[in-house]
Amino acid sequence: MRIAVSFKRYWRAFNALAAALLLASCQLGPFWDEYASKTATMKLLTYVPCYEQVTELPAHQRYYHLSYFSPPPDANSWAFVGYYNEAKQYVDGPVYLSFVVHLGLQHYTRIPTSGPPSFDRHPRCGVLLELPWSKQGNRPFSIPGQPETLRAITSSNARESLLHSALVCLLLALTYLLLLQPGCLRSERHHAPVALCCFIPIAIADIIVWCWAVGVPMQNIQAALVYYDFYDRLPEYLGSLLPLSWSEVTTLLKGPPYPPATGVGSLGSFLLALWCGFACWLLGCSRLVANSLFYWFGPDFVGDMVRQAAAEGRALTAEDIARMLTRASARLGGQDLERLKQEVQERIGHG
Repeated sequence: MRIAVSFKRYWRAFNALAAALLLASCQLGPFWDEYASKTATMKLLTYVPCYEQVTELPAHQRYYHLSYFSPPPDANSWAFVGYYNEAKQYVDGPVYLSFVVHLGLQHYTRIPTSGPPSFDRHPRCGVLLELPWSKQGNRPFSIPGQPETLRAITSSNARESLLHSALVCLLLALTYLLLLQPGCLRSERHHAPVALCCFIPIAIADIIVWCWAVGVPMQNIQAALVYYDFYDRLPEYLGSLLPLSWSEVTTLLKGPPYPPATGVGSLGSFLLALWCGFACWLLGCSRLVANSLFYWFGPDFVGDMVRQAAAEGRALTAEDIARMLTRASARLGGQDLERLKQEVQERIGHG
């Protein structure tokens, strides 16, 4: 029995600490004044005992969405509120505000707290929670656009980035097979894989750019959509939410990602980085590409020499190779001529 009582005591202390931390985060920001309505706010009310000091949001209580609120004219007066209860009946009346929380609002008109006078025999006291409100979306906090539009944009960005990435991978494979490997001699076979591995740092840079320009904004927008899907599923009546449980209130207090983080991203930045990275890699492999283009479209000096000797019915001689190198030197530069000599050694074996 004592263990159960101790557990309940610690559990209540834990809930109080969680509520205090949540309240502190609400009051410190981020502030939504620049994005939400300048006049309208969303107000929630929960009842507390009148003669107890309240310093935090009461946990595990019902919170009522106020459809009407008239602030107290001074610190000694009550506020007049109206809301719908669980039975969808409209309830209104005066309430003394023991504690007021302005969530994410920095520039606002402070609502005074007050306590009941001694002559009021049946006072009602409560805690008021005020949240930012977006008139455009008719939802708490703010989101830069309609959820359906943002969902379509993020899906389009994901498809476009995947399509371009697949196209670059295809071009990378074709470049490796057609423009890197064919121009390599046997002694140079390792050059093509090394050149392909040089694309790995570029790919890592592209992934980082994608995360910054597309991935993170898409994730934040998805988080905002999940939040507003939760809000849209809350039961309501005549435009007002029905009483909320504590778990629903805590989810509501978390809010969506801050508006600067929920932009649609910059698909163009990723595409620019992707294609510029591929172009720079291709430029760095220009020597191998030139060798392969010469292999595909240039004269085959060694093959022509071998076929001519075979047509004459004789074996190749050192004089044939010397004449071939002399003719080739008129068309090739020094480095290409050295590669041709290396090709002769690999294909024929003469020095």
